[in-house]
Amino acid sequence: MIETSGQELNCFMMEIDRNSGDAIWQKKYHSGTTDVLQQLRIYNNAIYAVGVIRAGGIDKIRPFIMKTDMTGNILWTKYYLKLLNNSRRL
Repeated sequence: MIETSGQELNCFMMEIDRNSGDAIWQKKYHSGTTDVLQQLRIYNNAIYAVGVIRAGGIDKIRPFIMKTDMTGNILWTKYYLKLLNNSRRL
């Protein structure tokens, strides 16, 4: 899910009770100007999230993989750099 605040986008995860629809827990994540979670998978009692952040300007995005426990607490995050314009240097 994505939440906007001014010019920034933040992402968050939440668990809801399937019977009542009430939130059991929710966590907000923010690492750059724009954060987007694209995929979530539950495996071996952990949540793996894949997404992108925009950092350092419009021509740079950073894909990431994040592992959380089953209540959304971050265990680790790995960031990768992808230049949208291959003619530029870091």
